[in-house]
Amino acid sequence: MQFLTEQFEVSSIAPESICFEVTETTAIANLAAAARFIRELKKRGCQVLAR
Repeated sequence: MQFLTEQFEVSSIAPESICFEVTETTAIANLAAAARFIRELKKRGCQVLAR
């Protein structure tokens, strides 16, 4: 998340124009971390697809 936050700050790309896809396999591997990551992305305006 720190890397993404830094990139949002130095980039001219709006977080609202970015969509992340989180696979079930990745989310299940660490559900708590995945949930935190998704919440943080959404707070910044990113879209998140869970598949």
